[in-house]
Amino acid sequence: MNNKVVNKQIPLRSIIDVANYLEDYKEKWDKIFQQENEKNKNKPFGEKNYEYENGYTDLKYTIEFHNGKNITESDYNWFVGNLSEPRMIKGIELNMSIRYNTRSQNSNYNDIYNKINVTLYFRDCGGELKYSDVTINVDTTNQENEAHNIYSTIMNTLENNPDRYDKTIKHRKIRTQCFTISVGIILSYILYIILRILYKSFRGTFWKILGC
Repeated sequence: MNNKVVNKQIPLRSIIDVANYLEDYKEKWDKIFQQENEKNKNKPFGEKNYEYENGYTDLKYTIEFHNGKNITESDYNWFVGNLSEPRMIKGIELNMSIRYNTRSQNSNYNDIYNKINVTLYFRDCGGELKYSDVTINVDTTNQENEAHNIYSTIMNTLENNPDRYDKTIKHRKIRTQCFTISVGIILSYILYIILRILYKSFRGTFWKILGC
């Protein structure tokens, strides 16, 4: 699933919410893989029985700075700490990867490869300290339901923000209304002057006809 979220005022708080969601998701699979390893740790090779085998998780944060410097780390605290100077940040990328093998029906080994990759890129919208152009990609193998759930959760978080052009449109409407009122006043004043001139002209002609 690949999509873009455009013209949304996405604050850093929403980006952190998405990061927290991915951290929790990764932690869930970390616990599953740890339990699998503990369960099979002391068993002979022929007796090992993994429901989820060869588990791997990774979540990286990349911050692109306006000075051209890009830094990638896996530390959540590093990521949040570097958001304290938002004016220095040009773009933010979140990248989560989870992989493992499961057993197919009537198989004696884990022969099904499962993959969950999530990538989000937030682009600076031009000094407003809110991100308006977001690319989201959820790529999975044999995990279509998980892809849908992840995608829907992230999209709901991002879409639940105001449109970027809300204030601009409101100000534009106010300016339009003021301009319309001003034009109306000017036209009314011009019409009043014309009527006054016509009135004076016709009044003089009327009195001449009466011989006054």
